[in-house]
Amino acid sequence: MAVAACGGGDEGATATFQPPPSAPAPASAAAGKPAGSDKELCEAVDQADVVLTGRMVRAMQGGKGPSAADIKDGLLEFAQKLSAASAGGDSAVARAMRKTAAESTEVAQAPDPATAGADPAYEKTTTDLEAACRAAGVKVKL
Repeated sequence: MAVAACGGGDEGATATFQPPPSAPAPASAAAGKPAGSDKELCEAVDQADVVLTGRMVRAMQGGKGPSAADIKDGLLEFAQKLSAASAGGDSAVARAMRKTAAESTEVAQAPDPATAGADPAYEKTTTDLEAACRAAGVKVKL
């Protein structure tokens, strides 16, 4: 990170700030950082669903339903967010998130993601994630 030097002298001078080697990496950049609490994980599920829902609503604003590509892109982003948030976690919520992420990726890769998403097995996966969050005290509706 370059920081402009303070004081008089050379106006173009900059100083480079290097954090000390012992400084912890920012949470978002920490590789292999453990998953948060179940409450935090469920909040991440809710936020990922808000993003997915927003994508689908925007896709429908033209008066027709979302295309297969819209659904695929939305589900892949949803799956990525769930996987990233649950990485390293071993709770029931983290496991349910990873399972939902894997199933969402599978649905996204189907020739007809809308039909694949209506499959009872996929619906059960999302229902199981909702139940895991409910057991953690957080209401999530997927």
